[in-house]
Amino acid sequence: MEKYKIYIDFEAITPPFTTILGSHVKSNYPFCYTIGYIDKYYQEYYKTRIIKLKSMNIKQLYRDLKEYLTKDIQKILEQEIEINENNIQFIGWNPQLENEVTKKIFNLPTKNIININLQLSLSVATKHFLNTDKYFEYFDKLDINDSFYRKILDSTRTGIKANYVGFLLYCNYKKRYFKSSELNKIDFDILKQQLVKYNKDDVKRLIYIEKHQIEVQRIIEEEINERNLKNKSIKEFNFLRNLRKYLSFIGYVDETTISELIEKLNKRNEQLITYLTKQKLDKNKAIIYRKETIKIKNLLDYINNSNEQINLVSELSSSLKNKVNELKKYLVNK
Repeated sequence: MEKYKIYIDFEAITPPFTTILGSHVKSNYPFCYTIGYIDKYYQEYYKTRIIKLKSMNIKQLYRDLKEYLTKDIQKILEQEIEINENNIQFIGWNPQLENEVTKKIFNLPTKNIININLQLSLSVATKHFLNTDKYFEYFDKLDINDSFYRKILDSTRTGIKANYVGFLLYCNYKKRYFKSSELNKIDFDILKQQLVKYNKDDVKRLIYIEKHQIEVQRIIEEEINERNLKNKSIKEFNFLRNLRKYLSFIGYVDETTISELIEKLNKRNEQLITYLTKQKLDKNKAIIYRKETIKIKNLLDYINNSNEQINLVSELSSSLKNKVNELKKYLVNK
């Protein structure tokens, strides 16, 4: 029998908010989830639930999660199916949290919908998913005096806003941490609606990936290539910047010819090697000398491999400066 694929995404209250609320264990507290399912006719079914956290009792939370998830899975499958490895396969996006939860309550892992370990946001992988909605617009306008909230507003990570919404819901339920006057200003129904929208859309994106695998694979490959190119550029930028620093450090005047510079660099390198091989140096000085021999080699390699006509130290300095600025401009725009 073929397994039913259940697409799943959780939102959780995480440290430090769990600690503030009185948790004595460093655990995530899942409080919201969406599950999705595609039937044989390619019809999509979804169920989202926000769990009312009654306490910071993690064991009770997982008992509640098991009960609710079982009911909701059976509801969207329209049968009282047993949740086990023979019947169900959970699928998520980089599903560390989902895997943690499904293993605890069903002894079942959550499979990553892509077969590579890549820290890529779901929104980037599904950038052609037709959705122009902005998430948590009401959240961004709350009037609350909290340093955590102000930091979150500066963050580009939408998931941490969902985390904080869970924190707010629990604080409102228990009347803790915030003043009643602050909590009374918040429309929690709107907050929950925006949370449901965000969480459900993540599962819709999972199903979008399932239906558009070739397109998403191409996006992922493009992203990998772009990251590799960026990492290569960062490495080259740091390499050239260090060459500039060393050239400035050795302090040759601009009118020094390249042939004179090469001769002096070679002499300095021979001197360093002599120190390293024939004298007893303390550990720190030996490290400094070895690093300088590497800098000399790198600078000589750059001079010898350059396609430019470089005759003076001033020209070498300009060449390095121009390339550093070009790479800096490229990296700023990425």
